[in-house]
Amino acid sequence: MRQIDHAYGNCIHGDYKFLYVSPERLKNETFLTRFAEMPVRYIAVDEAHCISQWGYDFRPTYQEIHQLRDIQHVPILALTATATKPVVVDIQEKLELQNTAVFQSGISRTNLSFQVREVADKFPKLIEILQFIGGSCIVYTMSRKSTQLIAKELESQGFSATSYHAGLDHRTRKLRQEEWIQGNIRIMVATNAFGMGIDKNDVRSVIHYHVPESIEAYYQEAGRAGRDGKNSVAVLLYNQQDKERLNESAENRFPDVGVVKQMLIGLFQHLKITYGDGTARPYRFQIREFATQFAHPVQLAYNAIQTLVRQGWISLSDPFYAPSRFTFKISNRELYRFQVNSPEYEPLIKYLLRNFTGIFEQTVKIDEEQIGKYLSQSKEKVIQQLNYFNVSGIGAFYEQSEHPLLSFFYERPNHDEITLNKDQLNFLRERHQEKIAAMVNYYNADGEACRTELMQNYFGEQSEFRCGICDLCLSRKNTFIADQIEQKAMEILALLAQQPSSTQQIWATVKGKNALLELAMQHLRQEERIVKNNELWQKRLSAR
Repeated sequence: MRQIDHAYGNCIHGDYKFLYVSPERLKNETFLTRFAEMPVRYIAVDEAHCISQWGYDFRPTYQEIHQLRDIQHVPILALTATATKPVVVDIQEKLELQNTAVFQSGISRTNLSFQVREVADKFPKLIEILQFIGGSCIVYTMSRKSTQLIAKELESQGFSATSYHAGLDHRTRKLRQEEWIQGNIRIMVATNAFGMGIDKNDVRSVIHYHVPESIEAYYQEAGRAGRDGKNSVAVLLYNQQDKERLNESAENRFPDVGVVKQMLIGLFQHLKITYGDGTARPYRFQIREFATQFAHPVQLAYNAIQTLVRQGWISLSDPFYAPSRFTFKISNRELYRFQVNSPEYEPLIKYLLRNFTGIFEQTVKIDEEQIGKYLSQSKEKVIQQLNYFNVSGIGAFYEQSEHPLLSFFYERPNHDEITLNKDQLNFLRERHQEKIAAMVNYYNADGEACRTELMQNYFGEQSEFRCGICDLCLSRKNTFIADQIEQKAMEILALLAQQPSSTQQIWATVKGKNALLELAMQHLRQEERIVKNNELWQKRLSAR
């Protein structure tokens, strides 16, 4: 709390030029009070599609951002890369913007070829793509487990690959991300936790191993390929399992009201919150522990909790890295007596005293691994000793954590007082079904469509021409060229039916580009419809 208040103070007195906060800060009275004192020039809302009820990542507090202008009447800048026309309108309404100027660049990427492949067994196709397209790659999957399995299998096939998901500790995520950005690792197999804020412009391919649940999510992730302007591909793999999962997605994403109500009751019980209490502080929350306690599938628990967020019962911060912290709870004299009686703890105590001023007055950030290296001890032994200080009352040790904070907006009510908005739930379920339908329409598109054009239409853009480089456009090109080759082949056969001819005579008689005539001749030879005799080509008598 001291650090946060210190940051607010720097903003007020001009030392900071930029303050980044989550919309959940709107529920914090301290923030609102300090915000009123800041010399704010404008408010920038990133990922502004979250403001909209039509958005694919709806969070209630986003819709309260307009209240900041009651405190500081300054311009608002709303930024998003994935907003349909209804979402753009909704953003303007929810932010209560007036005299609005909308700046929108097209989503068309002239260097990015969108491809779709329907395959029963995806992994061999993944190998084929990676062998054909070199360079840096992201492979997106739907689950943490699949990132690990696919990365491990790719490594066994000789590829340089690693995995990334929100369940990894902060240090591991940071290390793997840096290794990939620096080019030491070619393939990053990841969930959608990877990518936000990643600035690597030479990604040659983005491959979706599983189908996302919206065009918005797909376009945002696929668009991380080819940011340097060089030719790149975005490949979507799908099969029958994806179809079944998407069909069931709306019901799974938005559980029944009764399930959501029981989940809220379970949260109060899990966090040991008594009736009439719960709003005093946020709670560290581990969803797997919660799901295990009540024998809920983790995905069901997650979706129900997200529904409670949308319904305004709770807020759930993004997981964030909180480093380990420590403070001594006894006096310097008492600590000295303990040190004399327990010499095995002396090296750690001396290190803490020498390196951290104020460790008796406040908690300080510590790095157990760094301490271990200095003391020539394992990180595990350092943690063991710090935990002993904790249980024996010598100090307070807060081990590093990467779990979200869960806050309740209302005190725990009696069970019959819990109310949920069924209309909102149905609304969001219907919108989700529309997004699923758009995604299905995208991967099911026939040969007359264009992948980029489909996405442009979805986002409300007028498409002046087709991209020419997606799989559907290329398929039409290949069909057109094949028809031209066959037409020239028939002209050559008609000539040879009249008389044998040399290559030069064929070129002089059958008009067309030499490259096309060469392909036609190659086609006829491969099918053994013509033969060469004494430098003259002639039609085979058995040829059709």
